Amino acid sequence: MAKKLSAVAARVQEHWGWAGTLAKKVHEITPEFRLQACGLSLSNRKPLCANIYADGPITAQDSDAEDAGVTRAKKRRRLNHGSSGPELYECSKKSCKANPNCLNYLGQEQWEDEDVAQRLYFKANKLGADPNPGNARKENLPVGLKNLGATCYANAFLQIWFQNVPFRSAVYQCAPLVETDSSPDESPLFQLQTVFAGLQSSIQRYHDPTPLVSSLELPMDVQRDAQEFGKLFLDHLDKQFRTQTNEDLRQVVTSTFQGVNVNVIQCSRCHTRSEREELFDDIVVTLEKNCKLEDRLREYLKPESMNGDNQYHCSKCDSMEDAARHTELRRLPPMLHFSIARFVWDNSGERQKSKCGIKYPLAVDMAPFISPRPSEPVIYDLRGVLLHKGASAHHGHYESQAFDVSRKKWFNFNDGIVNELAEEEQQTTTPASKKRPNRVVQSDDDDEIQIVSALALADATGYRTSRDAYMLVYQRRMDGDSATTSSIKLPTPPPAARDRIEANDRLHQLKCEAWQVRRDALNKQFVTLRDAKQKIYKTWGISDESEESIIVSRTALEAWLHYGLFAASVPDGQRKHARASSEGTLASLTTSAGSSEDTAVDDGMDLDLEQRNERPEGRPIARGGSPLSLDDLEALADPIDNTDLVCWHGRLDPEKATEFKRMRLDIYKELVRTTRLRFEPVIFPSNVCTDCVEGLFYAKAYQMSHPKMVEEYDTLALEPDDDPSHQYWISKDWLKGKWIGDMAPHIFRGLMDFPTPDWRLKMPKMHLPTNGLDDPAPDSEPWCHHVRCTHDKLSTEEASRKRISSAAAIYLMSIFPEWQAMQCNEDRCTICADELKSTKTDQMAKKMVAENEKTHLKDLIIAEPHIGDGPKDFDAEYAIIPATFLRQWYAWAHKPLSRDCPRPGELDCAQFICSHEMLNVDPNARGDRNSDIVFITRDWFDKVVELHGGGPLLSARLRTQSRVDTDRDVCADCRKERLGNIENFAIEISILDKTAGIPNVEAYEVNLGSAEPYQPRQGGQQTIKRYTTRAKKAFLLSLHVGRFHLIKTIKQEIFQQTKVMLSLQRLFLRGVELDNQRTVGESGVVPGDVLELWQEESPEYEEICNKYIPRGDEGFGGSILGGTRQLAKSQAPFAASDPVPVPEELPTDILPPNSASPPVILESDPDPMEVDSTAITEATGAVACPQCTFDNHLELSHCEICNYELARPSII
Repeated sequence: MAKKLSAVAARVQEHWGWAGTLAKKVHEITPEFRLQACGLSLSNRKPLCANIYADGPITAQDSDAEDAGVTRAKKRRRLNHGSSGPELYECSKKSCKANPNCLNYLGQEQWEDEDVAQRLYFKANKLGADPNPGNARKENLPVGLKNLGATCYANAFLQIWFQNVPFRSAVYQCAPLVETDSSPDESPLFQLQTVFAGLQSSIQRYHDPTPLVSSLELPMDVQRDAQEFGKLFLDHLDKQFRTQTNEDLRQVVTSTFQGVNVNVIQCSRCHTRSEREELFDDIVVTLEKNCKLEDRLREYLKPESMNGDNQYHCSKCDSMEDAARHTELRRLPPMLHFSIARFVWDNSGERQKSKCGIKYPLAVDMAPFISPRPSEPVIYDLRGVLLHKGASAHHGHYESQAFDVSRKKWFNFNDGIVNELAEEEQQTTTPASKKRPNRVVQSDDDDEIQIVSALALADATGYRTSRDAYMLVYQRRMDGDSATTSSIKLPTPPPAARDRIEANDRLHQLKCEAWQVRRDALNKQFVTLRDAKQKIYKTWGISDESEESIIVSRTALEAWLHYGLFAASVPDGQRKHARASSEGTLASLTTSAGSSEDTAVDDGMDLDLEQRNERPEGRPIARGGSPLSLDDLEALADPIDNTDLVCWHGRLDPEKATEFKRMRLDIYKELVRTTRLRFEPVIFPSNVCTDCVEGLFYAKAYQMSHPKMVEEYDTLALEPDDDPSHQYWISKDWLKGKWIGDMAPHIFRGLMDFPTPDWRLKMPKMHLPTNGLDDPAPDSEPWCHHVRCTHDKLSTEEASRKRISSAAAIYLMSIFPEWQAMQCNEDRCTICADELKSTKTDQMAKKMVAENEKTHLKDLIIAEPHIGDGPKDFDAEYAIIPATFLRQWYAWAHKPLSRDCPRPGELDCAQFICSHEMLNVDPNARGDRNSDIVFITRDWFDKVVELHGGGPLLSARLRTQSRVDTDRDVCADCRKERLGNIENFAIEISILDKTAGIPNVEAYEVNLGSAEPYQPRQGGQQTIKRYTTRAKKAFLLSLHVGRFHLIKTIKQEIFQQTKVMLSLQRLFLRGVELDNQRTVGESGVVPGDVLELWQEESPEYEEICNKYIPRGDEGFGGSILGGTRQLAKSQAPFAASDPVPVPEELPTDILPPNSASPPVILESDPDPMEVDSTAITEATGAVACPQCTFDNHLELSHCEICNYELARPSII
């Protein structure tokens, strides 16, 4: 910090060193001094730093501007030389930040790196990613599936299904069922055909499954369980297959994926077997450490004993007997699925993912596991592995490994990324030292964390090991097949699906061509713009003080450099493009004969290709062939804000001199002409604000002279005096800058113009700019009483003054001639000494009075923390006294000498007696007890009256635990009149239990003594959740209200804290229900009242809550797979040969130039990232109120907070 302050002080000295020395008055300020105040004078000795970009482009190693400045302009001499010769100056980003002659380090490096600049330029112009590179399908790789957010579970399963050629063929042959008036796009089966066709024949790297996911009504941002998805989708397809006329197609799911097992129970006594056949889709395999698939399969088929409490009732024995239960596999399907129990429940009831590895073979003989065992081997070959990556059971990422029957190779499918599993990876074990490390990729969706690890490999025995395997898919090997399958003819997709894929591929190609055309056009503009910018910023600095220049802020220059690379740097306002005009301000935009071609550069930010091609090129010339003036050029350009260096007078502000940068005037004209940008306003060095310089003159002069005075004083203060009596007294606070308590009286007397005294600081706060170069003298207000009293003698306040040497005092007297210094040999004022002694005597008397009262009222002091609790003893007599008297007495007893805590006077209890000789307070009302009255015992009351006087006695006795009886009745009218004058007060809300019943006039009192404070529910207001009391006691809620507030306002506050809807609230006061449109005062609510809240039941509201509060067990609820939607009765099969509607025209913005009439193609699939706002509103189950922005349920017609009518979103 000290280093920073010294740099600031040096800059002030450099800019304002003339103030108070060369110019002592305002009228002596010359234009040269004004330039020096802004750092623009030759006297400022600002170095002319060389342009670090002028010698050539910066290399990659020297891309940092500051490093480049050190290497190319390490030492530059200043403009002025001293007698000792030229002073060297290091040009760097830090040291030249405030140098107006250095135009380096403003962001030029981003244009020097052509690749970086081009990438930023394309991004600013929203070119988008190249649709072709990286998206073109490689011949040796299958097609992937695009992840739409959290749909990896579906992508992984679809890839395994696609590699099942018989199943793929059956899907192609099936005619989808569609509703009579619906499009085939709504059929999941047709979309599955399209997905399979895309995986089989698309030219793109991955296929977009958005139509399939949309047809299944699956949310794209919610991850599901892949096994559950496969079973539900297969069940849905089975229903579609069963509607076909072809018998083989009708049974394709059953014949392909379903097997038969038998559950057997055998009695241990009579050995009778009880069998029950069942169909199964998969075999569930449990895990243990380092297990093998065959071992876990034997465990699955292992007999289980049924004994003890689990005995079996044998029908033959007609008794409960021990038995053995096991499962037998009778018939296995062609496609055998092993579901691995990867997710388990721990002892705490939490769902966890098991990381036990399982070894599974590439081929397994299932004959030993079939009962009865066949004579020939039953070989199943591994065809797919479903993987769940991630350590959590609640989120993760799904991938799959599948055997491609057409390529006879294994591939790993990670959504759109497809990698081949090399042969050596399949057959050998990777050494531990060469194991590839895992890498974590955070997905855009919070529910997915992709953990891309080394692929599951096979060892020399033909086994693979995996800790992420979630399902194994095996296919039965037919006679004559090899382990890598025989040659298979791939099925042909249906025409409709094939046409859809071909149309999408054509559309993709057209997009690639259109993208390339736009990229070429933008690149041409970029090259021209970059050349123009480099030409400007490599020559824009002055090389001599005599050159014509303008002043531009550093921020404006940075904005100009950013312009074209960042969309946010585009200036406001419309671009005025230069074109030939019939009225003719400009004759043309081409260069005149003999001049070199120099085109106006377009940044490409706001023009389309057609407009850019129409713009003429060349140097702008005015009518008659003469070049345009600066004003004419600026009229054609967009403005860049340059007002941050201008004062409120509209001229250069010397206080902002650190932001000034000096640019050559001729280069600025070139900047305006070539880049169509201008700085607004254009300011020249001569435009320094005279008013601002004169206004700062005295402050800067003081800033320069005062530290020298303090330094001289400190030197003289150290000189010793031979005789201490020759020293002088001075105010300690004036000298050191401390504000202590004895200054408070001066503040109260209105002396607020004196800031904190701190004369010895370098820039004291006591100095007022209105005083010019002068400071308050040491004996001025409010410090005069620290040394000299009102009797013009030495003050008795010894702690407020200090001694200084005679030399220092003489120096201060030369600065402050009006200061009447007082030597240390003066005697103290005898009058003030007597007054001080008297004051001490009075203080001792006050302390004795306080101690005497505390002794007499010792019990009252002890009971202070509980004095507001009310009477407790049924046998004691109590007195009612004002709460204000007791609070004032307690404060005085603790601080008897404090001016803020005076001793209370007489005890005034008569204020509680109205004109009717009755009480105007209610001792049983909660509000009166808490704010107006307190109860003390009769003995305490007598002692207080003896010490302070007053009265009369208002006697009270405890009747019940919460009620008292008094010797006077309560006057309801007078109490109401007294409370009615209170504007703001506190009330309490009693939230009643359902068992209490609706309040009524006959029985409105609630046992408030058993009420508990209400604890507000934590959380935001976006979640609508009812607050329902479950305890038997009432809950109390404290609120602050105003007399003119509506009852509806109270209900709104209750809603904010309890989330009980306004339409379900009923408020009662003493058994009478309150009207929403009446005010608090009109309803008779007074301080301390307790309002009773009754909550109405609303089945409709409960239905709304149940509808929109998420449930953890929904699974695929809300989608077709969840079974919530049924097919319409009027359905018609959609033939695969039926034509699919296609758009007649292709949007012109994606057509390449000079193309013929566009071909008939299909519309592209919708962008999954473009979500309609209405859909978002429906998905969240809320609509925002236009008036108060509160989120209300869709079913509500008016806002629950402000009752504003809601605009219901349209349902498309």
